[in-house]
Amino acid sequence: MTDAAVQLSIIVFLRVDGPIDKVLDALSAQPGLERAEVLVADGRETPGREDFSAGRPWLRHLKLPPQTMPALKAAAIREARGELIAILDPYDLPEPNWLAEIVASMSRTEAAAVGGEVLFGGPDTAANRAAYLFEYGAFTPPMQAGRTTGEMPGNNLVYRRRALLGDCGDLLSGGFWKPFFHERISARGGHFEINPAMRVRHATSYVLGPFAARRFQYGRCFGAMRRRGAPAATKLFYIATAPAVPLVLTWRHVRRAWSHPENRQAVPRAFFALVYICFAWGLGEWLGCWLGAGRSCEKVY
Repeated sequence: MTDAAVQLSIIVFLRVDGPIDKVLDALSAQPGLERAEVLVADGRETPGREDFSAGRPWLRHLKLPPQTMPALKAAAIREARGELIAILDPYDLPEPNWLAEIVASMSRTEAAAVGGEVLFGGPDTAANRAAYLFEYGAFTPPMQAGRTTGEMPGNNLVYRRRALLGDCGDLLSGGFWKPFFHERISARGGHFEINPAMRVRHATSYVLGPFAARRFQYGRCFGAMRRRGAPAATKLFYIATAPAVPLVLTWRHVRRAWSHPENRQAVPRAFFALVYICFAWGLGEWLGCWLGAGRSCEKVY
């Protein structure tokens, strides 16, 4: 496929072994795939011998050294040839019209990026519900279409090339960290929108302890990075308010889940697991803000 024929690049990272074939099968069934490329950024700690591009001419299998999720996404962004660059996690299955909705969304708006809804699709356990509420509860259907200043789903998101490689190209050397990229895009006049019809199904299963440990590492890395890049007055604010982060985060997530009719029914069963996850992240962010990242940025999933 020539560069001129590529309208959309779809990035799927692979950090550990998992059922990525389900995602690739879902993508292969998308109408319009002939104008797209799929990049599998494969940075598993134990490299596999399989070639995901075999029988899939639309796929580029990037075999990379073992590295973190942000680094894998950044490497794939640099390789992408499309004017649109979508990011899809390896456990998130796109609905049948997902690709068409991406193209349609970006053709009718000047938004720098568009995100969509995330449906719960894993086994209905307390740990899975809590992880979903923490990560994607803000994107449970139904969502309102249009411009947003809120969060965007990192597992169901499409950018304009100029936003990632133009506005934020210098940030890629440190990996793809969505909050900092969005801060830069907004500062340069870009905006974000939601298209509810752009849907994925989050179909994975979590073990609570390891998931919370990963959130702790991510929170500590984020806290350290946010403080490091902030003006002096803002740094003092972060330092002073860091001890409140676990409680504020817990209140925010529980309140958000309870306020959504589709998520409220899961709150009683998932409550303690959700609090555990919020405190894991919050304590990590607190520690990162006060003491730095340590080795947490090397352990981000």
